[in-house]
Amino acid sequence: MNSKRIITILILSVLVISSLPLALADSDNENKGKGYGLGNGQGILGLHILDQSHNVNGEYHQNMQEIKDNYKLAKEEYQSNRQEMHQLSDDLTECEDVDPEDSNSETELETDCKELKDEAKKVVGNQLESTGNFLLKALEQVYAKIEVSDNLDSDVKESLLAKIQENINALNVELEDLESNEEIDENYLQDLIQGMKQSWLDLKPEMSLSVALLSNSKIDDIINKLETSSEMVNERIDQLESNDYDITKINLLEEEFNSYINSAEANRILAEELLIEFHEEDSTGEIVSQAQEYNQESKKEIHQAKSKLRELFFQVKMAEMEMLVN
Repeated sequence: MNSKRIITILILSVLVISSLPLALADSDNENKGKGYGLGNGQGILGLHILDQSHNVNGEYHQNMQEIKDNYKLAKEEYQSNRQEMHQLSDDLTECEDVDPEDSNSETELETDCKELKDEAKKVVGNQLESTGNFLLKALEQVYAKIEVSDNLDSDVKESLLAKIQENINALNVELEDLESNEEIDENYLQDLIQGMKQSWLDLKPEMSLSVALLSNSKIDDIINKLETSSEMVNERIDQLESNDYDITKINLLEEEFNSYINSAEANRILAEELLIEFHEEDSTGEIVSQAQEYNQESKKEIHQAKSKLRELFFQVKMAEMEMLVN
């Protein structure tokens, strides 16, 4: 196999490897803007995970913003290098058609194609570096979110942080090795691609679990806040009832709210149990997918519960105004 063909294969290989975090970032944004919260993984790399503001302060938000900015820059560099890789892949495919036996073609082979081959090795190295850095910044962001989350089981939290830190350390070693290596040849790149692929395979399950648990934790937080708001309006309903106001319609709204919130909590618990099982037994990724389906159902029900609660507050307010007029 000639060296141009090897470089082309390297480029195609690194494009496949680098497409994995990009695909994960896409799934991360799947539910952005739907009003449910985190989505299927809202965050494995995009990580638009809602802050648990009740336990963080201004310093945290400043640090978190810096982490998010670093992630954004890493993603932009990653996407720019990836685009360059696609162009080089097309150029090298054309270069392979050059016939080295043809005297005219040989000149072209020794100039344009040789330069293209040298450039391709650098671009492959750059793309591997930007892919690794992209993953690294995503890991740092997930680590920061888990670190301040107060709804996660302490043992699970400690274990996740340790595993994520282990992946951060491993990625740093690979990136430092790539940065310090001045001579980049095909064999080195092949080894590096395999190493990056293995890093991804090691990283993906823990990242998926981490984001699913954070999503579940946030759902728990939202349910608790909705229940607290419900208790506040219940006091006002009791006051209306004590003044002989007909609360039949208000009670129906309250029952609908309770139905949605209870169903949301039931699905959240099912998801949490599956995620703990995955963590403890090292089960397949199908368990995380199933848990995320429960999370998604819970978010939809929370969305409905919020709507009913808003309507409930409105009806109670109208009833109170009516009582004042009468």
